[in-house]
Amino acid sequence: HLNGDIPKKDIEELSNYWEIFKSLKDLLFIKSSRENFYKLKVEKDKIKETIFENEEFINYSDKAVEKTIIWKDKYKKDLKEISSETSPKELIFKMSEDILNLFFDYNLIDKYDIYQHLMNYWLEIMKDDVYMIVENGWKAELSFELDKNGKIKPDKWECELIPKNYIIDRYFIEEKKEIENLEIKKEDISSKKEEFLEEHSGEDDCLNDVLNKKDAENALEEYKLNAWNETDNNSFKEYELYIKRIEKSNDELKHLQNDYRFDAVKNNKGKVTKALVKEVLNNLDSNSIEYELYNRYLILLDEVTKAKKETKKLKDEFAKILEKMLKNRDLANIQDILIVMKYLEMLNIESDISTNIKNKEKELDLKAKSKYKDLSKDDIKDILINDKWMPKIEEDIKAELERISYKLANRIKELYERYEETLPNIEKEVETFETKVENHLKRMGFLWVK
Repeated sequence: HLNGDIPKKDIEELSNYWEIFKSLKDLLFIKSSRENFYKLKVEKDKIKETIFENEEFINYSDKAVEKTIIWKDKYKKDLKEISSETSPKELIFKMSEDILNLFFDYNLIDKYDIYQHLMNYWLEIMKDDVYMIVENGWKAELSFELDKNGKIKPDKWECELIPKNYIIDRYFIEEKKEIENLEIKKEDISSKKEEFLEEHSGEDDCLNDVLNKKDAENALEEYKLNAWNETDNNSFKEYELYIKRIEKSNDELKHLQNDYRFDAVKNNKGKVTKALVKEVLNNLDSNSIEYELYNRYLILLDEVTKAKKETKKLKDEFAKILEKMLKNRDLANIQDILIVMKYLEMLNIESDISTNIKNKEKELDLKAKSKYKDLSKDDIKDILINDKWMPKIEEDIKAELERISYKLANRIKELYERYEETLPNIEKEVETFETKVENHLKRMGFLWVK
């Protein structure tokens, strides 16, 4: 085998497959020029595709599916007639014995694997469902989560017999698709946002240390102020002067509010209000210390209000200048602003989509919850049998069919890779590495002795 190709004995070990898929062997392999060896006829990555598209494999799979349909149709009637008289143990015994008999002589599939799939699902899900129906009838009742006071949380609910996903998939599929599309959009914008952040978050980049929206907004404000200072230093200095006045006045206001004499002008929330200060001030002696303090408080409030108006006026004037500057993207002090604005735009889009998703999910949740009361007994039977129970059992049987094809494909791939490296190729590779080692040793002053 060191000369390549796959030995015949390895191919013949897969004879249980070739007996059923008689044409598949010739599709996958061709005889080698060497006796008792085979070559792979298809490309390595086409092995699975060749198996899945083989007509005999398709027929084999279809026959297994037909057997499942026969079994399913037989027990649909029995399942629909579950009542208080039903014995769950007898029901699952009949179902499991029948599925064993159904796949008794079906080559490649182990009937006990199919049986075990059914029993696992019975123990995990179906058993509890059947016992609920036997005890309570065909009722899809909702249960609600309670808060710490024992009151129902209307938006925290579930239905054990028919979980909400089955109601959504049957009655509200369009609403579900709409949410899924929004989630795809959110994932796309989130990915672009992360790439953009990574691109501009180097040590000297403008998004360095930006971890959230608040950080980005603060960074944007800082870069705008820098641009203002560089563009119109006089108006920026005037703006800074007003900001300092506001800070100084606010510090004094805070000091006054902490004075015990201001307790008389605090509302129920413990806050000093302008209206209360004015009201009490009118009844005070103008020579009293309280009058002086309250009057000073009102003067400071007016100063802060006027200073804020002036800062807003200055900022609005610069905003008009900045708007024109933003169109000229070549200006150095504008680049950082544009980058942060772009990042904030992405954050806002992401946030809007997230809010939309939450709203849509709440709407869908309400629709699903409301739908339960409209379900008839026949609706409940139909959903349980055709949407919940049977599809899961069918899915497990199909998984067994896929396992057969994957097992065969992986074994063929394994054989191919095992014999892919021939002795001449290995010897050539060894020779190449040997030459490299010899050259390295010579450069180091050593002698290579073979």
